[in-house]
Amino acid sequence: MAKMCSRRNRKLRSRSLRPPSYSQNVTHALEPRTIRKFINLGEIGYVRSIEVKLDELAETPGNADVVTALRDRIQAFDFAGYSKMLEGLNHAE
Repeated sequence: MAKMCSRRNRKLRSRSLRPPSYSQNVTHALEPRTIRKFINLGEIGYVRSIEVKLDELAETPGNADVVTALRDRIQAFDFAGYSKMLEGLNHAE
């Protein structure tokens, strides 16, 4: 019984740490050089600077979806998902 409860609790914790899933088809008004800057900041793991830049992007109409998706990934420290999403945006240009 204890083993089953432990397994269930571990499963619940792992689900709560995952960021929500977003499609690569989020709307945005980002220029390729801006996307590259975000990729570079993610490569060095500079979370605070990424958050500041996301706050700036949130002020531009048309960026709400991408800002939300990127912010969710950064808050979960999902750098792989963050980078993958940005690369997808970069190739969509």
